[in-house]
Amino acid sequence: MDIIKKTRSTQRLAAHASKQPPRKPNARRHSSKQLFYATNKQIAKYIDMNKRLNCLFVLFLMSGNIFGQYDSNMNIWIDDLEIALSEPERVFNLDLSNSGLESIPEYLNRFPNLQSLKLSDNNIDSLNENISGLRKLEYLDLCGNKIRKINFQYLSGLNYSLKELWLRDNDLKYINSEINVLESLEVLNLGSNNIRDIDSGVSLARLRELVLDGNELRRVPELINASSRLIKLNLNNNQIESFKLTRYNRNLIELNIGDNPLIDFELEPIKYKLEILIFDWVRLEDNWLEQFPSTLRVLSIEHCDLKSIQKLSHLNSLRELSIISNEIVTIIDMAGKLKKLNKIWIGNNEIPLDEIVELEKRYNVIY
Repeated sequence: MDIIKKTRSTQRLAAHASKQPPRKPNARRHSSKQLFYATNKQIAKYIDMNKRLNCLFVLFLMSGNIFGQYDSNMNIWIDDLEIALSEPERVFNLDLSNSGLESIPEYLNRFPNLQSLKLSDNNIDSLNENISGLRKLEYLDLCGNKIRKINFQYLSGLNYSLKELWLRDNDLKYINSEINVLESLEVLNLGSNNIRDIDSGVSLARLRELVLDGNELRRVPELINASSRLIKLNLNNNQIESFKLTRYNRNLIELNIGDNPLIDFELEPIKYKLEILIFDWVRLEDNWLEQFPSTLRVLSIEHCDLKSIQKLSHLNSLRELSIISNEIVTIIDMAGKLKKLNKIWIGNNEIPLDEIVELEKRYNVIY
């Protein structure tokens, strides 16, 4: 009976359902198969749209409409003046070195986008107004000329752009505080001049690299304490008798103080970042060795009249050591304390042959 009743109930429900108006299709209901195809179409449409956007992005870049102008010449040095003048707005790096120039030429103002300029190995003896209009210039090379004095006011127009200034191999004797107009300067190379002094008022806050080797300095310029971002300093081959590192030099990574008549050397007891130290051709005192910071990775102490280097055992980070042309008779015990040491220059010392053989088994030994 129950089964019959259920059957009749089912029949009545079916009859009732047949009288109901047809249900409107639900736009949100899809079979899994329909959903699969719809999703694939959406993905394909998205990918196609993405490709179009990427193409438009590249076209915009090439046309220079966003992110500034792009030009394939930006990484090319042009050394043919005739070619450069044919399309001056597309010249970014111009090489006029060894061109027999007596002065800075007026036609430079025809290059509005110039970023790098080489004027090295000419006969230029001074700056002039033809350089001041290069508002985008970042790199200027005037090495190997005949410049004795610089009027930095001619560079005042480059105060926010110029990052590197190379004046090596000229005849400069003094650097005055007018150089402070170069507020963005990061690299200054004044090597191989006849500089005897640098004005105490010189302050280049963004300077990272200072090269002063081959001059006639008798004291360390105060500039190095006014440039806290300095990471590379080269004072090789001057007449400096006293050198002191202080908290203002804590960011220094590379220092070359070699070939100076030093009689006083001091490091303020703070934490340094110094990794490369070149002390060649200096009469080193034993107590100076003890002051060398433990952060050193490369140390060169050639021609220093050293008989022992036992006081370097605290240099736990040292990887390369040059002791060429000293009077050292043994280093193997001390070298064993330098756990990271892997390369040693040992030529022209008094180290016995059997020790050299043992050193060659442990390290890369160079003579």
